[in-house]
Formats: sequence, C-alpha cells, structure tokens
Amino acid sequence: MRSTSKRRKGDSRALDLGFDFSDEIKALIGEDGDKDFKLRIRKKLYQTDTSAHHDRFTMPCRQINECESLLIGDEKTTICQGDGIGVTLVELGLGDEKDSTFTSQLRLKQWNMKNSSSYALRSSWNDVMVRNVGALHQDDYVQIYSFRRNEELWFVLIKESDHEEGRTDGVFGRTSTQGE
Repeated sequence: MRSTSKRRKGDSRALDLGFDFSDEIKALIGEDGDKDFKLRIRKKLYQTDTSAHHDRFTMPCRQINECESLLIGDEKTTICQGDGIGVTLVELGLGDEKDSTFTSQLRLKQWNMKNSSSYALRSSWNDVMVRNVGALHQDDYVQIYSFRRNEELWFVLIKESDHEEGRTDGVFGRTSTQGE
C-alpha cells in the first residue's frame, strides 16, 4: 500500500541538534545573572558561510531550536530593519588552546524569502573566519548557543566536528553524532 502523505516542496526537517553543551558552556563563560543558555542550531558550514565575498553566517529559522523565543521585545521588529540588532559572539575553543575564548560584536539580521526566513550574523563574520582560518572549514559542523547577559543577546560558537568523518577538535572533544 502506498503512503498518501506528501511533503510540500520547500518543507524540510530541522537538523539533529546533537549533544547540548549548555551546562558546560555556562560553566566556562557564564557570569552571575546570565540566563537562558540554549543550543539553538547545529549547522554544517556551507561555502557561503566561509566565503569572504558573502561575509555572513546564515541560520535558517526552521532549523533554529525554539526560534520564537530567541528574540524579545523590540528585537523582533528591529531585526528586520536596517542593520538588524547588535549581538556579542563568543568563539569558544577555536584558537590554539581548547579553552580559548574570543569575543566580538556582530549584527544579527533577518532575511525573509518567499517561503522561508533566515537569521544572518553579519558585519564582522569575515573577521571570525580569518581569526579561525585553521579551525573552521567548509563542511565542518558547528553549534550556536544563545544566552542573555544584562538582557542583551549573546551567541556562543563552538566547533562540533571536522568535515572529515570521525575527526573532532571541538572544545569538548565530541566526535560526530553520525552512527551513534
């Protein structure tokens, strides 16, 4: 018997978020008053994410965990206007030291397409890629976490695994979730 259910064109399922390191991240970089540490997305770095020409890291809204709770108040409208909103990005464990951190300021912008929306980290993403030229490559898997510090939105970027199956050099030494 044939299945009668059909997936609509453009319909896709969210990527497996993998292991949630929220507690470990909070222990490494958290301060009193930080709240809402959440794994938001596990994403493969695509060519456009690593390209200097594009200077952006995109996160499709349909793949963001609890996307509706990511933004609060005026952020929900401001993100669609002008340069979007300012966010702080913590690059965790991407440098020479596994426990290294680097903090930078980026802009978060929402792009609405015909059938979907994406958030994009912009206006200094190239700096992140240049700083981590030996650590981040096309086809690597990364995780993005969010939290609030003094009501401001912060993101944490960690590398989960290399593009080469089975290799890992992420901050928590986790191997790829494939085959588990």
